[in-house]
Amino acid sequence: MIIQCRLLPAWHQLNKEEIILITLNNKIALVMGASSEPGIGSAIAKIFIEAGATVVISGRRKDALEEIANKIGCSYI
Repeated sequence: MIIQCRLLPAWHQLNKEEIILITLNNKIALVMGASSEPGIGSAIAKIFIEAGATVVISGRRKDALEEIANKIGCSYI
């Protein structure tokens, strides 16, 4: 059996326009572990919002979640 696959460039090798072309319109994303900024969770949530997703973030610290959610424009639980 021969399996052919295409290697995609790592996300950090794409420019912003190429990343935004991967749209998430009409999608809902739950990002867990987003209560730190700068942090991976909050950065992912921001990128998902820019790509058109409705984003809900969660984490351990409610005060930090509320601040980040207000800053990037999403909901939190």
